[in-house]
Amino acid sequence: MFSFLIYPDLKYQTKYKVKMEKRFGTFTGYMWCDNCFFMNFDSKVFLFFYGVCALATVLCFTSGISALVMTIKALSAVNTQLSERTAGIHKNFLQSLVLTAWIHIVCILLPLLGFLLGVSVLIRLSQFPYFPYFLVMIIQEHGAASTVTMFLTNNLLRKTMKRMLPLPFENSTHSLTRTSVIS
Repeated sequence: MFSFLIYPDLKYQTKYKVKMEKRFGTFTGYMWCDNCFFMNFDSKVFLFFYGVCALATVLCFTSGISALVMTIKALSAVNTQLSERTAGIHKNFLQSLVLTAWIHIVCILLPLLGFLLGVSVLIRLSQFPYFPYFLVMIIQEHGAASTVTMFLTNNLLRKTMKRMLPLPFENSTHSLTRTSVIS
């Protein structure tokens, strides 16, 4: 909803850019293109949107860290009451979730920081023509990397998937190698 409401504030910025140019000095030519926009804090809708996003980000990190801390405390507290197998499953699942969270952080925040660094340092795209495309690709593929990581690190998920999707060629591979060795 807010994306539609703030669109005019981000798309039509000629007056705002002229105002900022008077305040900060002459802008370079690339800052006048349609794809270059400023955060228009003169707009109350955009200011409210920015505040809601900032609050949501802080709450997201706070709830994630709180959940991690409480899960670790709970696993440590009931470790004596759980069997070794159950505690191992819980710890493996927690490690898998933490690793997946790190992949999300690395594959989303680092490319975004790369964009901000590129804008701040004024990297000329002619020097690194594929830089933005590479960063966008990392952001887009974070879900696939996260899914693969979950399958590689989560023993319970991997065993369940093997039971759900039996691979018929697993046994035939072994019989082929035995046949070729005999020949």
